[in-house]
Amino acid sequence: MKILFKIVIAWKNDNYGKVYYKKDNKSLMYEEFVEGVYAIYRRIGGRFMVTYAIIEKFSVILIDPSAYTKDYIDEFLKLKKLDFKDIKAVIVTHGHPEHWSYAHKFAKKGVPVYVPESEVFDDPKKFPEIYGFYEKMPKPLKEKKNLTHGMKIKIGDGVLAIYYCGGHSFDHFFAVHTKSGILFCGSMLLEFPESPYKFLIDKSGDPEQRKKFFEAIVNLSLSGIAPAHGMPVLKNWLEVVRDAYNAQKSLQNEILYVLEKEKEVTPREIDEELRRRIDYIWSPEERTKYNYLTIEAFLRSFETKGLVEKQGKKWIYKG
Repeated sequence: MKILFKIVIAWKNDNYGKVYYKKDNKSLMYEEFVEGVYAIYRRIGGRFMVTYAIIEKFSVILIDPSAYTKDYIDEFLKLKKLDFKDIKAVIVTHGHPEHWSYAHKFAKKGVPVYVPESEVFDDPKKFPEIYGFYEKMPKPLKEKKNLTHGMKIKIGDGVLAIYYCGGHSFDHFFAVHTKSGILFCGSMLLEFPESPYKFLIDKSGDPEQRKKFFEAIVNLSLSGIAPAHGMPVLKNWLEVVRDAYNAQKSLQNEILYVLEKEKEVTPREIDEELRRRIDYIWSPEERTKYNYLTIEAFLRSFETKGLVEKQGKKWIYKG
């Protein structure tokens, strides 16, 4: 791996090793973490937004092009002496706006933009209704193609294979680059290595689908995983996935414990109790909405199993 920029940040974590970010004298921050696969980073407060680029034989595939990273993407393509004609495809893993808010630029230039089948791309105003929370939305994406489970996009000597998973949201896909063995997981994993409890299941999502995703990928021959809101993990990727799987099971059990104890509770009351018991999900107050959404996703899952029923704002434990 070529070291192109001075190392300016080193984040060491006992569980997941050391990751470096390279930065030039402007603002671009990226790394080639395996041969031909690049992570283009932007830190937004305490979070990362990452757009990925696969480059092979002067062809490019971009994954999750965000408005947050748009200047970085432009500068990256310029440094690599690449143009729009070199971009073979743009992949959007799901309908949350930070993953596709820069896709318009590529679509207007005739680049194929592949997105999940969701009304939000045609009518962004429906985002709160579909996904359960408010975000600043881009304009409708007029030129697009639908992702389908099992589709393959050839790039150089490799293939980017696309698979549906759901979980984080109803429309979530992930992609595996066969040549490098990297799995691009979108938002199925968030904010690690800080905490495997920091994840979101939105109004449209399903905890059971997220669990099945983890169960499926541990059997794949991978060299690493690449999340859209965190750092690529190579050597310890299996450990990360198992930690995330166990954290979800643990959170589910903690919610059930509160239900059994209190009998009648609101998501807010469950959140308050969980904060006293474990260091889970999103601790800053401004992200409490993510806690409620994720808790409600578990409650809906319990409801399908006959464990709870909703009465007004309260969820009643039935056992």
